[in-house]
Amino acid sequence: MTEERHIALKEAILRELVHTPRSYMLPERDLRSGVNLTLEEPPTQAEWEEIQLTLEQDGIMARERSDARRTSLWYITPLGRRHAKEMNIH
Repeated sequence: MTEERHIALKEAILRELVHTPRSYMLPERDLRSGVNLTLEEPPTQAEWEEIQLTLEQDGIMARERSDARRTSLWYITPLGRRHAKEMNIH
């Protein structure tokens, strides 16, 4: 993935998560749908997995797995909120 594409995906994900109420976790399906609507070219499965892993390892977003829903629930961390603010994502 190019650096430009990485930044575009990161911004799209942060934008979706920053607009989620603080105590709410966004189901992966909803996160992906929002990101897909934001970008001209939706991410491939490989790009999606790579950016998720990177943002999770960097402590910008985190997930909880929901066995009942059979999905991951994502949320932005305090570090992610600070990072979004530095990128002027409100």
